[in-house]
Amino acid sequence: MGHHRKCPGHAGLHKLLGGQTKERIPAYCTGNDIEQHAEFGYKKIKLAIPYGPADGREGMKKNTELVKRTRQLLGPDGEIMLDCWMAFDERYTVEFAEMLEPYRVYWMEECLPPDDYAGFGRLNAQIKSTRHCHRVSTNTRAMDFGCCWNTRRPASGSLT
Repeated sequence: MGHHRKCPGHAGLHKLLGGQTKERIPAYCTGNDIEQHAEFGYKKIKLAIPYGPADGREGMKKNTELVKRTRQLLGPDGEIMLDCWMAFDERYTVEFAEMLEPYRVYWMEECLPPDDYAGFGRLNAQIKSTRHCHRVSTNTRAMDFGCCWNTRRPASGSLT
């Protein structure tokens, strides 16, 4: 991609990838300053879940309270996603998802270490209150550009 930018007359990455397919692309904001995100007009927020299994039931309650406040702020039509920082285990994830059912969470991201495919399979079979628990953002057609700045080539091959 870096080489493409230097080519004379380059028309932009979107053309290299096939051209415009949508009039608008939905975006979400990641972080826990939910009031500011809502003030900026975001209707989709991905929360950075601050507590994990080591914080016990009290941490789980604080996580749930964060999700509850976000739902109240966004209203019924907003989307809430969770980034769990690969810090949960299966039991914690299932219990947490049960506590979150009233708040209609869209997805729970990276609950487990990324190589625990069997664990993610079990979570997806057990948890029905969210769209799914997933390993990486690309499973939901989202892309986290913040993690990609220093890569040399895309994860699924080369664009050249």
